[in-house]
Amino acid sequence: LCWLRDRLGVSVLACDYRGFGASGGEPRLRACGDDQVAAYDWLRRRLGADRPIAVYGRSIGAGMASRLAAERPVAALVLEAPPRNAAEVIAHWSRTVVPWYARWFLRLEPEPGLVGDPVYPVDTIGRVRAPLLVLHGDRDAVIPSSHGQRVYELATMADKTLVIVRGAGHDDIGLAREPVAGMVGGFIARTMMGSKVVE
Repeated sequence: LCWLRDRLGVSVLACDYRGFGASGGEPRLRACGDDQVAAYDWLRRRLGADRPIAVYGRSIGAGMASRLAAERPVAALVLEAPPRNAAEVIAHWSRTVVPWYARWFLRLEPEPGLVGDPVYPVDTIGRVRAPLLVLHGDRDAVIPSSHGQRVYELATMADKTLVIVRGAGHDDIGLAREPVAGMVGGFIARTMMGSKVVE
């Protein structure tokens, strides 16, 4: 997302999940969501009450981003390839990845850290009031675009946009390339520049 810094002159704060990169600990969604809230609170103290903050969540991180936007005042929320929940994603993988002959004796199950607490966008998007942009590739084989469409449908804010990117999969949506860069950049500029924080 550093291209947003260069294109719009905004600052970007990105953090490793627990157990990844330079971060220690065990990767559990609820704990990672708590970390997101703590990072927001730290940033808010540094920026003061009036500076707008937009939140961006990709794939499984969309749940954490949606939870954060539901619990803290943000100027905008962007969700890229948000899943409905782990069970539905794994059911999709079982139908599309596991060979038909192996389905009799092979069963995919989510990791314990991926289930339990309300950690998916469908759990919290109804409480988000900030403007929303949902991006999803129409060829996403990991999380089908129907998931992003459902998150969009459940969102209740007046200002919401769904963009299905033609020809894009899960990892090649082309955030820094046109036309997606223009859509995301325009959304961030419109919602953040001179906007009020939405409680």
